[in-house]
Amino acid sequence: MRLLRRIGPVLQGICLDQVPGRDHYFPTSHVHPLTMDFPVISLSLGHRLAGRHGGNESVSATAGEADIRDAADRLRAQSPLPLDRNPTLDEILGAYRDHLLSDPVSGRGPSNEVKNLLALARFSRSERVMAEQTAFVVELAKSWAYRPDGVHLRDECLELTLAEVPDRTALQAVVDSQVVRLTVDRLGFVEQL
Repeated sequence: MRLLRRIGPVLQGICLDQVPGRDHYFPTSHVHPLTMDFPVISLSLGHRLAGRHGGNESVSATAGEADIRDAADRLRAQSPLPLDRNPTLDEILGAYRDHLLSDPVSGRGPSNEVKNLLALARFSRSERVMAEQTAFVVELAKSWAYRPDGVHLRDECLELTLAEVPDRTALQAVVDSQVVRLTVDRLGFVEQL
């Protein structure tokens, strides 16, 4: 089960991610940048409901309304992005930056999250926003521990990552294609970003 809304080039939603082999689900908030050519809706910035004593908390498929409402309220409070209103571009970019700084894998190389951050900044048409996110990635790259095959120097890896960010026109074409491919063209959307 998935609930989605479209905010410019981003899908934001919550889903019930099935626990393998069980009739339980992890309530998960997430975003999917439509600027990324991808065959399915990703769980980018995925945040599973945290239990009261740590770890991820699942909800039974047979849970009652009160339990589901309680889980939804706690997920709303825990989510890195607001679920009760449309997040702003600054909030979305901030959530990506926070994730990259705290995630032991994504922040250690030119990950999809780095590319999504830069693509959303470019899509915004704001030179200030693009400059701020580029400066963040330049600083983050100082800690990159891994690089793609064939790239030996950290600076070369950074240059390749920055050069791979398409221009606004190309990003719009990807967004338009993704809207159709993922069949989210019927979603109402806010052209906010």
